[in-house]
Amino acid sequence: MMYRQFAKASILLLAVIAAAWSALTFPHAATSNSVLFDREIVRILNIHCAMCHMSNGPAEDITTWQQTWLQRDAIHDQVLARHMPPWAAVSGYGSFKNTNQLTLREKRFIVSWVEGLGPRNAGEVYFNVPGEDGAQDEPVSASFDITSWRLGEPDQIVRVAPDDVGFASLNRSELIHAYVTIDPLIQEETFLTGLEFLPTNRSNLNAIVFSVADSGQWLATWTPWYGYRGLPEDSGVQLAPGQQIQADYLISDIDSERPVNGSLGLHFASIKPIRQVQEISIETRGSGTSLQAETTLESDSTITALWPELPARTHSLEVNARTPNGHVEILLLALDIQEKWPTSYLLESPITLPAGSVVTVTANAENTQTENLSGILRLTLSSY
Repeated sequence: MMYRQFAKASILLLAVIAAAWSALTFPHAATSNSVLFDREIVRILNIHCAMCHMSNGPAEDITTWQQTWLQRDAIHDQVLARHMPPWAAVSGYGSFKNTNQLTLREKRFIVSWVEGLGPRNAGEVYFNVPGEDGAQDEPVSASFDITSWRLGEPDQIVRVAPDDVGFASLNRSELIHAYVTIDPLIQEETFLTGLEFLPTNRSNLNAIVFSVADSGQWLATWTPWYGYRGLPEDSGVQLAPGQQIQADYLISDIDSERPVNGSLGLHFASIKPIRQVQEISIETRGSGTSLQAETTLESDSTITALWPELPARTHSLEVNARTPNGHVEILLLALDIQEKWPTSYLLESPITLPAGSVVTVTANAENTQTENLSGILRLTLSSY
């Protein structure tokens, strides 16, 4: 009898000690199974959203809990409709370095948070006044670093602040085309291995297409969520002395201050690379509910990136390759394409196709009964 009483007293004492230890160790922590802004949602915003939805960004600011809470229903609907983040490639058909697609788990977090009325945290209160040490608690908010070089310090930084900027309207597009020529002052033959751009003003900037000025060879497409391109190891784009770089900006408002200014970071090979990056262009012009073009590879080619230029009203895009033995591989399947957010597709792992392979690109309108595609369908394959 005394043993049982002693055992019960011991268990009770251990429970009290454990509770006291927990309170001492985590005095402000509260256990919550709910999806919280300060824990799950802010991480999603940091990875997928803050680069656009920030102060002075091209979309409405949702970096704080208050801003996100007010837009929670719109966020819920846009996520389920696959409109935000703006990434059209369908999972399972190619793997891309510059993907901005939400995972299924992230989508479930967002839906659960919205349907749970958007809780901020597990009960922590921000008083917005300095403490005894003079420090002030700052509420958790999303952020995106717009000043760091993702590829590391460039070999050359070119300041882009042109006096002469050309503007042109795009056919049936809400975007405006601005173009400038950038002189990197190349004195001798060199090989470009990476390119990155840090814009001065991101507020109306949707995309920038960089290419070699005289040849038109595509180099990279800047987007708010992926503003750089590093070429595969031991490869590079050959640049001759005096060659310049063309920058084609797609912007939503020409009234913004300095819409094309920024810093262009260039990386060069220290020795001549083994593989020289070139491009394969597939193009057709016409009109109809569907446009298709194809090309046959004359030699073995390793594909590293795809850059599609699409006619207005394109809703879906498929790129596939049929090898000489009859095997068909889908390189890209994109649905619900948003015209105002053009992007390239940088392959996570380059794909080698044998000579004789037929690469086909097909673009379709959303409503094949009432809509027609009209213009140029062009696909650039960056390869070596």
